[in-house]
Amino acid sequence: MAIISASRRTDIPAFHSKWFMDKIVRGAVMVKNPFGAGTREVSLRRADVDGIVFWSRDYRPMLDDLSRLKKLGYPFYCHFTIIGYPKWLDPGSPSISVGAATAR
Repeated sequence: MAIISASRRTDIPAFHSKWFMDKIVRGAVMVKNPFGAGTREVSLRRADVDGIVFWSRDYRPMLDDLSRLKKLGYPFYCHFTIIGYPKWLDPGSPSISVGAATAR
């Protein structure tokens, strides 16, 4: 059994939710070691996953997929960061009001 930290290296909910759900359906994902020690397969079968942790500033693209994960019986936790930086500094992040509305 494993806890999957699903978006520590990249923002899966904001940019790669369809890719992630494809891997859920396939039951596995190949993960490259960032320190150069090769690639390994990580099981995403429900029986092998204790939980999934997502990290994102924008969950809007993944809301339907989160509902699907719940129906499939996957426990998950969403670490949601609301930044509030001005658009000139961080043009890709949602505003505070959009982030708060999404969190509800």
